[in-house]
Amino acid sequence: MDAVILAAGKGERLKPLTDNIPKGMVIIDNKPILEHTIKLLVKNRINKIYIVVNYKKEIIINFVDSIKNKYKLEAYYIHQQELLGTAHATSLIPNNISNPFLLILGDVVFYDFPNSLPLKPTIFVKKTDDTINKGIIEIKNGIITNFHYNKEKLNKEKFVDIGFMVLTKEVIENCKEYKYIKDTPIVEVINNMIQNGVKFLAENFKGEIRHITSIEDINR
Repeated sequence: MDAVILAAGKGERLKPLTDNIPKGMVIIDNKPILEHTIKLLVKNRINKIYIVVNYKKEIIINFVDSIKNKYKLEAYYIHQQELLGTAHATSLIPNNISNPFLLILGDVVFYDFPNSLPLKPTIFVKKTDDTINKGIIEIKNGIITNFHYNKEKLNKEKFVDIGFMVLTKEVIENCKEYKYIKDTPIVEVINNMIQNGVKFLAENFKGEIRHITSIEDINR
């Protein structure tokens, strides 16, 4: 299975760290976030990786090229010309990607990996009471019934998207058909598909992760 890492964003909430580097190059535990992801993927026999780039993309490209031999990595770059969100970034994934493929957000450090990856569209989730700026997932019998983005804290625990998804090329095609006039999260397109009858499974991610979306996250 191939993997796609979404690493095009400016990381506005990580300023001033991201004034001169993209957020994927922010150092966590002595390594850039991006290298943590690459190391974990290669360790789990995923060596063909596509990286979506935009903001200060030369820094990412030069860094990944410098570690390709170390990790025996086959790396390709997808240039997102306009920062129109993760759904638009997904629409740019080339047709020669594996089907299914793994999609990973570039601002999360994953310390663990699932024992196996499903072959059907699956969103990995965690139960939490921290829902601010996260994709909230409603589940019934293991199938996602609603998927929406929330900017306020809810009063009870919810399952949230952790930025680790097994998707099919059908998602890419739906992202291509979307009319982009704003920064659109991929959860919006996926939820449209769910409401039109496409099944997405939910799987609990049992490993350790660390969302890096603000300076406070780095200092924890």
